[in-house]
Amino acid sequence: MMSLLDLWKIKTDLGNGRPFKAHLDIHSATLDIMMAVTFDYPQSDTMVGRHIAHLKTQSEADSNVSQNKPVSFSEAPLSPELDALVYLTESIGVGFQSILPRIANWVYLQRFRSKKALRVKKELIRRNIENSLKRLTQDGTDHEPKKKKLRCAVDQILLREIEGARKNGVRPNFHKSAIYDEASFFSQEFD
Repeated sequence: MMSLLDLWKIKTDLGNGRPFKAHLDIHSATLDIMMAVTFDYPQSDTMVGRHIAHLKTQSEADSNVSQNKPVSFSEAPLSPELDALVYLTESIGVGFQSILPRIANWVYLQRFRSKKALRVKKELIRRNIENSLKRLTQDGTDHEPKKKKLRCAVDQILLREIEGARKNGVRPNFHKSAIYDEASFFSQEFD
């Protein structure tokens, strides 16, 4: 939230105190929260942080705009990961808008952009599973998870997998589709 306030301070300064639309900033902060809760996303990769860095390269806003009209600022583009997650979240509505929901959804997911977004999301989850395992285990094994190191939803999901495997006397499978599906649910739940 402090980063969001910093962003608004910069916009206020660049706009010489004129009003500006803040709904996209709130959307960006929501995406940041979603990523932090799900994946322990680093502060350096947040959308609000990207917007701040982008605006620091800008000069004053357009001075021809009326004092009472909202000033516009160019926005930093979404990171590839956030772009993929937003795109996939928006795709949920495709089925609801069609008289043949399953077919419409299948066709939508056959698009090049859809397939690319699914690959990006899968890689994001895989990378975060590996990062989480490093945080949870002392010696690179799955025998002694560090419960005090839980920082995000993926950590909790993997801890449950470790404990469930231990109870059943089997080796945990951190890359099974159920884990990827649960991480996907968390990452799209907040959008």
